[in-house]
Amino acid sequence: MPRSKPSKPSPKKDDVRNAARNALHARHALHAEELRSIVGAELQGQGFSRAGLALRLKEVLSEESFAEGPDGIFLKEDVAADATG
Repeated sequence: MPRSKPSKPSPKKDDVRNAARNALHARHALHAEELRSIVGAELQGQGFSRAGLALRLKEVLSEESFAEGPDGIFLKEDVAADATG
């Protein structure tokens, strides 16, 4: 019986949170589809599969540090930093 390739691990919530924060720090605001695509690509580059990505991202985006406005999803801390600086 041929051996199958070892499967890539699914990303954990912390992995998805970090990738989303990196994407939003770099671009300030992204629409959900853009963010999911960028986060997925970053995580795949780190050796993760996309399994569970949609659910983990939904969980992460429901956290208080993320918000959605007319320009898309953004980090509240970036808006606060812009207002004070």
